[in-house]
Amino acid sequence: MPVVSVVFDVGETLLDDSREFGAWADWIGDLYPDVRPALAALRAMGLWVGIAGNQTAKAGRIFRELRLPADFIATSAEWGVAKPDPAFFARVVGAAPGSPGKSSTSATIATTT
Repeated sequence: MPVVSVVFDVGETLLDDSREFGAWADWIGDLYPDVRPALAALRAMGLWVGIAGNQTAKAGRIFRELRLPADFIATSAEWGVAKPDPAFFARVVGAAPGSPGKSSTSATIATTT
């Protein structure tokens, strides 16, 4: 089954928050330099791209304002459930097209057709 969607966590995946969240990476200005091109390349391959993590609702709004090449952005505060609660991952699976497939880590869920 081919992978049809990918979802990325935020901290230390898309955002360099190594400076003890560097005022939470200067309120989300410290993205890794390859984030935009990598997300754009995945979308160009026809994959649905999502971003979800344990962040505040304000962080979710800021991420959406960055206009990243992503189809979906959500935070734990917006959902009212945080990792590692299985309900968080159920929300991710529910948002992504396809059906649940193999997961390479607890924070990454690939969906297939």
